[in-house]
Amino acid sequence: MSSFSAVTRPTRRDMVKHPWRSLAGLLLVALPVAALIAFGIGTSSESQFSSLMYSMDRTISPASPEFDNGSERNFRDVANEALPGDLQASPVVNFFHGPVRFGSKSAGTTFSQFDVDNPPAEAAVLLEHYQLQPGQVLLSADTAKKIGADVSDVVEVSGGKEAKVAGIVPGVDSYATAPALVSDEDLDHNPGQAMWAIVGSHQLTEDDAKALAKKGLALYDSHLDSNSDVTPSLTGDEILFLLFVASVYSFAALLVLVLVAPVFSFALGKNLRLYALMASQGASPKHIAAAVLAYGFLTGVVGATIGAVLGFAIGIAAWCIRFPSLPLDIPWLMCAEIWAIAVLGSTCTAAIPAWLAARSALTTAIQGGRPDRIVRWRKEMAYGPMALPILVLLSLTPAGQKLFGPLGLLAFIAVGASAPALIFAASRLCSHGGLALRLAGRGLLRRGMRTIPTAVALLAITFTAAAGSVISFLDAAKWEEQSTLVNPGSTAIIATDDYSNAVDNPNSSAETAAADAALAQKPGHAMELRGYVDPYSAHLPDSQVPSVKLTMEYDFVCEQTDPTDNVEEATFIDRQGRTTDTSAEAREACAHEMMTWLPTSDLMKYGRTLEATPETLDLFNFDSPADKDKAAATLEQGGIVLAHGRHLEGRSEARFTAERAEQRNGSVIGSATAKLPAVEALPIFARDVTLISPGAAEKLNIKAARLGTAVAFNETPTPKEREGISFDVEQASGGTHTISFTGTPQSDEWAPAAILAVLSVLALVFIIANTAVAMRREADTYNSLGAPLSLMAKVSAWQTWIIAGVSMLTGYVLGQAVGVFLSEAPRNLYNSNPYSINGIEYFQPDRWMLLVVIAVPLAGAAISALSQARGRGGDITARDRDEQRALA
Repeated sequence: MSSFSAVTRPTRRDMVKHPWRSLAGLLLVALPVAALIAFGIGTSSESQFSSLMYSMDRTISPASPEFDNGSERNFRDVANEALPGDLQASPVVNFFHGPVRFGSKSAGTTFSQFDVDNPPAEAAVLLEHYQLQPGQVLLSADTAKKIGADVSDVVEVSGGKEAKVAGIVPGVDSYATAPALVSDEDLDHNPGQAMWAIVGSHQLTEDDAKALAKKGLALYDSHLDSNSDVTPSLTGDEILFLLFVASVYSFAALLVLVLVAPVFSFALGKNLRLYALMASQGASPKHIAAAVLAYGFLTGVVGATIGAVLGFAIGIAAWCIRFPSLPLDIPWLMCAEIWAIAVLGSTCTAAIPAWLAARSALTTAIQGGRPDRIVRWRKEMAYGPMALPILVLLSLTPAGQKLFGPLGLLAFIAVGASAPALIFAASRLCSHGGLALRLAGRGLLRRGMRTIPTAVALLAITFTAAAGSVISFLDAAKWEEQSTLVNPGSTAIIATDDYSNAVDNPNSSAETAAADAALAQKPGHAMELRGYVDPYSAHLPDSQVPSVKLTMEYDFVCEQTDPTDNVEEATFIDRQGRTTDTSAEAREACAHEMMTWLPTSDLMKYGRTLEATPETLDLFNFDSPADKDKAAATLEQGGIVLAHGRHLEGRSEARFTAERAEQRNGSVIGSATAKLPAVEALPIFARDVTLISPGAAEKLNIKAARLGTAVAFNETPTPKEREGISFDVEQASGGTHTISFTGTPQSDEWAPAAILAVLSVLALVFIIANTAVAMRREADTYNSLGAPLSLMAKVSAWQTWIIAGVSMLTGYVLGQAVGVFLSEAPRNLYNSNPYSINGIEYFQPDRWMLLVVIAVPLAGAAISALSQARGRGGDITARDRDEQRALA
């Protein structure tokens, strides 16, 4: 023990005497720890008030058709009478999303409503810190900030009801006390709208559960054996998902270690002579490795401690400022884990430098006569470059597409492992250039302790940024395409933001003013949008508008060869006996059955069946002008327009059936059948989208409901224009209406490139600052031999440009390729259906990031040259002479 204390003493002494040398390492450890602990304190404190009632320990629910929505029986009375002892049923309405309006501002939020007179146990924390009365609301901090409401203000909630704000709660969930959102009477006769918690102290038994079942009531009690969770065996998909999650966390950990590694490599480089002296005095490789590991361990301990103190201060102060009257919940175990992981990670990061320091070639590296072993060609240096093509080939196999998470992690490791080979190749290429370039290439090999970790860090940063940008932009392009398949991106709808009461509202002056405000910002034309609520798109239990289910005689003529297969993986057979796994003609004929996703937009929020006339066809996409003309002609004849692939096969008529049902309980009101003109004109991807003319609706005995005012702009609004239009619509309508645009706004294309630029420039500046002193000493030697004063400035610039340029360009190319694979692998795994959007079709190289990859190395080279530019050679000090004698 005393020997290890002795060998680590120089490291400890160096950290005390030269704290600025360790500052970078301390900051790299302390800042993430501080951020994580501060975030953890805020999240843990907010979690006391979040998702309180999404799950209950004991609930009772209807298990008999006599309690269907709209029943005349009072479920609350029946449950209270059937429950033994002091137990009572208390309704909790979860996931009630609706608008909250205060003055001219409104915002949507998700409520949980409970009975304050008979509250569930999960509401105890709310009752403890807020004085609640029936018919009040607790707004989330985010919602209250958006509308400018405070405690004691009266706000308008769903259905035009008014409620007093009893308090502001942390998090994103809002709460309400009955009957602020849903009346007690409505819940009693429509028990399916709520989760009925059991309140009371009486302990339930299996006999109680059986007795309740006989009365048409289902009991759940987490403490009963019949409700105990049985851990099922993991399925193949679940194992793949767990592997993906583990790969993501491993990737994040490796990325952090790679970014921190240069700090410890530089520290090792500064103390090489010290370790060589220790070796000459009998220190074993283990002792030298312990000295290097001590630097990582002590840096981790000090940095993590500083970060923990800073994180506690920030987290506690932020909470006390935001919610001074609410209790603070400090996750001590999580904070201890963060501290321990930081120390362990810092120590592990120093493991490779420790191993290198213990090598026997250390003295050779100090002399500078030959390349250090870290870059001398060895067979291990080929592992990374050889692994990459193997991983690419594996990714093309069916098994590889399922293991896209682990393969992505291995690709990241292989990319980092390729850095030594890249630097070695760059150094050899430099041997054919001028003097400054040859010296720069020689320096890449002599300073492997600094160049390799730097190259790995830049390679990892660029690789991650490039892959992330590809995944982000391909997904955005794919979702943009999906959301504009049926309706063009130039369309929008203006309607009230009260989802449950938005259907069949008459036009109002506020809605007209909102439409005028939108068209004043962007030219176009407005029209009334009418449609039908279908049972698959919306459920509006309080609405009197019936749901409409429309079917056609030629629907689903293709059948699955095996009904037990998942639709995503199923094989279909058409009328000619051809199967979709072998016949392209069968895949085209069975397109409607094979599509497993439904493109939608806000115009189809309540249903995929809309009323249309020739004048409203500007709201829809068509593959060609001829299709649009066919649709207009069919609508004029009182017919119906379908998507391609609906099996009309040239027929001009088809038999349709419209079934009407109540929104409240789904009971069928009536149905009608008629043979009507029909045409396939909408895009093939517009599965189940149907346009009905008023004449066809009359024959089918259905009536369209008003959905709002649709707007067709002459051009697609830009994201900035959308913001301005949304603001004007809200102001013109007094906050009662909002505008919803078709399509997903694209994020800023330059954002990933900007992040990469900041991180890479910081890394380069840090590296240049740490190597400047050593470069100046080398410059003194060359100057004493008569070399030009500008030589080392050129050498330093070349070295920085080579390291940064080679690393970042390689990371960019590999990152773009891996990003394309990862963006498509989940689609291949979970949806092998050919009728789906392929993101690769929208791939474009990230030009902004490519500009960063070119500009940052040039900027780094300029900074490096300026750091070495001097009017004359520096004087050789006594310390330099001592070092030269020691090297001799």
